[in-house]
Amino acid sequence: MKQVNVNKMSNSNSQASFRPIGLITVTLITGSLLGLLATHPLPEAQAEQPADPTQAQAQTDDPTAATPGDGEPGEPGEPGNPSANQTPSDEAASDPAPAEITPRRPLRVVGLGWELVAPGLIANDGLSPGELSSFRSAGIDVEFSVALTASEIETQLARGGADENGADVAVMPLPTFVASYEHLRALSPEVFFVVGWSRGRDALAAKDPKLLIDKPPSGKLELVGYAGQSATMLSLFALDEVGVDTANVALVSATSDEAKNAKLRAVERSLTSPVANSGTTIDARDLVLTSADAPRLIPMVAVAPASFVRGNTNDLARFGRAWLAGAQRFGADVPDAARRISREPGAPEAVVLLEVMGYVAFADLEDGARLAGLSGRGAVSIEVLFQRSWGLWRDVGVLSTPAPEHAPLDNTVIARVALGEGAPVIAGQRSPKRSGERLILVRRLPEGAAIDEAALVEELGFLAGTFERSQIELSVRKDKPANARIIAEAIERFDLDPEHVRVGPRIRGRESASIRVLAP
Repeated sequence: MKQVNVNKMSNSNSQASFRPIGLITVTLITGSLLGLLATHPLPEAQAEQPADPTQAQAQTDDPTAATPGDGEPGEPGEPGNPSANQTPSDEAASDPAPAEITPRRPLRVVGLGWELVAPGLIANDGLSPGELSSFRSAGIDVEFSVALTASEIETQLARGGADENGADVAVMPLPTFVASYEHLRALSPEVFFVVGWSRGRDALAAKDPKLLIDKPPSGKLELVGYAGQSATMLSLFALDEVGVDTANVALVSATSDEAKNAKLRAVERSLTSPVANSGTTIDARDLVLTSADAPRLIPMVAVAPASFVRGNTNDLARFGRAWLAGAQRFGADVPDAARRISREPGAPEAVVLLEVMGYVAFADLEDGARLAGLSGRGAVSIEVLFQRSWGLWRDVGVLSTPAPEHAPLDNTVIARVALGEGAPVIAGQRSPKRSGERLILVRRLPEGAAIDEAALVEELGFLAGTFERSQIELSVRKDKPANARIIAEAIERFDLDPEHVRVGPRIRGRESASIRVLAP
């Protein structure tokens, strides 16, 4: 459109509960995915493309070059295997010496911080494939690495996975991906999987505790934050929602002189945050909004160049299934998972991992299907979040070009994971219990503004989707029938819980309408 030491963080959210997917959800997701595959068929065996397009000619000239793909090289029927279509006479005339089989190179994955790749490390039994690697059991080898900055991610994706210092796939917060998109545009990077959510990792701190409740501030504002930071995006979203013109917001460095007097600060509780690594302390009473309040606002996603996704759909589907299995194992015993990861070279101590892991919730298959638009009718999707993030980054000067017409998303990997053999049991939490006791945000329509009912329906759906544990209240000035009409349409269109959205109190100010968010 938003005194705690950031190095000392709770792991109250570390434990996860798991449940099998329900029959109704299976029906909804399967129907959507079958429709997708009917128009976008996915062959059972694909000719895989090299991760780095620049390696294509080299691999053509070098018969020993290894590429990721489906099935072992040399198997009958595989593209490039001369014996697959030979007749007996052809075989008799060919060289009887067996061809040497070169193992495929590993799939290389980089994550922005240890906490974001935790399920993958558990599934892989380490940064490199271990004896218990679920990825290797699924037919692929995976090598993980950890980056501390978005620029490192960009560099590794640009190198490509054919380089041992590069990467085929990156795992990062969606706002970080959006902020990096202009740098990576030539690669045509795409989101192909949803791996998790920020649940308290990102926050907005303000000296005014009623910043998001009272009349919004006007004029120039300084926000301590940096480009690509998911906490900065949450802060901008919050300011935009309450009516602040985000084009008037200036981002200032935490180490600058301006930061000392800044009234707004983006707080990211992660191992990659400059604030967390500087020892800076934040008073918990200054936090006016966190991603625990809006747990569906900042997804963590897996991205890869479009050509790689198209050429390696089967391997990426195997990767997705094994990742979800790793998320189940991670959630079953988080302390043990943290101890296992802490033994990897360069990893933090287990106690530090436990702290930051408590602020990330890992996604299940249903999360991915819904966010990719394959299931349900929710207002929150990769498309909507990408476009909103782009607009806000552009307002503060992080991006300079118009947003792509559509979000860069390929949902065929999620479809293959859901419909493929051995699809994982969905891991996730039960529908959250909604309550509203603490007013945290008020969106106001200015006095005299025309009531755009369609826009209010969209906004109700979006806020209900992102603040999934909160009560959302709508009040339209001097038009009680409009309240009921708009709420009913939002419930029908976005399949909302009728108890989630309700008519709010009578407007006492001059605004034409207001939407209130009340958190537990």
